[in-house]
Amino acid sequence: LNLQVEDGSEGGEQTDPMITVHQAWSKAVDKSLKGLEKKTRSLQMELDKAQNVEKTVRRAQLLVSNMYMFNDPSTKSAVVQDWENGGADVELVLDPKYDSASAEADALFQQARKMKRGSQVITELLTEASGAIETLSKCKVDLQSALAGDNGVDEGRLQIVQNRLLRTSKQTKFQAPVDEPAPTDKKPAQRSPRNRAKDAIEKQVRRLKSPAGCTILLGRN
Repeated sequence: LNLQVEDGSEGGEQTDPMITVHQAWSKAVDKSLKGLEKKTRSLQMELDKAQNVEKTVRRAQLLVSNMYMFNDPSTKSAVVQDWENGGADVELVLDPKYDSASAEADALFQQARKMKRGSQVITELLTEASGAIETLSKCKVDLQSALAGDNGVDEGRLQIVQNRLLRTSKQTKFQAPVDEPAPTDKKPAQRSPRNRAKDAIEKQVRRLKSPAGCTILLGRN
């Protein structure tokens, strides 16, 4: 949106500064959303890997159940029955990086435990990322609604969205535009009636020092 306003200067027109602010915050939201979506894809890939834990445990259990078939160190493979698969014949080929079937089984069980813990952590991170994406997506829609057509930007609505973005930034990792001041709803502090009355009295009083160092108060006429 390229809203133009007349400023009475030569050269004609200039861009409404609130449009520039709106565009900066919109770009910041898009950038945060892009980062979260990339993170989500990466986490999903890791979760897919972690969910192979059942396959890892299954192989480890087959090795343990048929350990006797690998008593001879020269035996590197054996055909065994997989009772988890209806007793079908399965060829077990030992991984050459392990010294024995027992060593491989121990390593696989250890991997499975790590994968299970990792799966839980990744699931939690995915849930957090999903919530952050939902929050930013709603803010993006509200930013778009802050555009008031030919009237420029609804500043009140824009500030509401800005405040929400800052308030939820810990969850969403949103970063406000560096060139834009953060919005604030704070009003100048007002003195209490008692303090204002005290100030009024002070204005009506003159303070003098006596030769002895005592303070003398004189009212103003």
